[in-house]
Amino acid sequence: MVGGQTLSTGSERPSTRLNNLITTFVSNSSSENVATAAETNLEEALLLLARHAPGGEVVESTGFARYTTGVPHPFANGVLRTRLRFSNVASEVRKTLDHFKAIDLPMMWFVTPSSRPGDLGKHLVAQGATRGNSNPAMSVDLGALQPILDLPVDVEIREVDSAMMMAEWARVACEGSGIPQDVGRLFTSASDAIGLGEQVSMRYFLAYQAGIPVATSNLFLAAGVAGIYCVSTLLDARRQGLGAAITLAPLLVARDLGYRIAVLQATAMGLPLYQRLGFTECCSFDTYTYNVGE
Repeated sequence: MVGGQTLSTGSERPSTRLNNLITTFVSNSSSENVATAAETNLEEALLLLARHAPGGEVVESTGFARYTTGVPHPFANGVLRTRLRFSNVASEVRKTLDHFKAIDLPMMWFVTPSSRPGDLGKHLVAQGATRGNSNPAMSVDLGALQPILDLPVDVEIREVDSAMMMAEWARVACEGSGIPQDVGRLFTSASDAIGLGEQVSMRYFLAYQAGIPVATSNLFLAAGVAGIYCVSTLLDARRQGLGAAITLAPLLVARDLGYRIAVLQATAMGLPLYQRLGFTECCSFDTYTYNVGE
């Protein structure tokens, strides 16, 4: 404990809190319950990656959770779970942004339905942050999933079970999403630390076409829901149904484990796909970026 804050580094295992969350399924599908679970699932996923990044750090306080990984990309460093008093919000935002400026890392501040104060975004912009995307958080009842048919016969979807497959997963996920390969290495570092397979909370899926890896997805089990992330398809393999299939694969795994609800955050490109699978919007997550070199 440092100055009222809990600090952790990549040498630690996922918290006991995370392990407990895995085994408590959300069955009440009210928008409020699902929105809360979606927030927590995203937060725990990002904090897990930061804890296992080489040199990564997580600082948790009553006001927010701050994470850094050392990777110079906004997604890889940021602030979550903001609960600031109105009287000190401006100074806390300024101090936090100054921290990222001092260590020369761009960052992303997540503003979600439970963030406080309600006008947090205004304070972030006033201190130099830029409003980014407002992505719908979506959920689906796993009991109502429909199978995906008519995939090309040369397509196979497998769960990642080796370091070699994990390296391929990271490469495809980054290439398909247009993000630096350094971000993909955050996932490989996490898998090196906590393992792969049925006993861990973060699992990975890779689609092959004619033996070549072409699409990815990621399943994260926390807060009683199945979180879906990193849905990505290489450009040359798109428009064949692979995006739907690689999303469905982890959903079926989660359903077999007893999960009732799955959640994700949709981009504009992915939104029609998720709607076809039965996902509906439960809330929205806003992001604000702070690029220290600008």
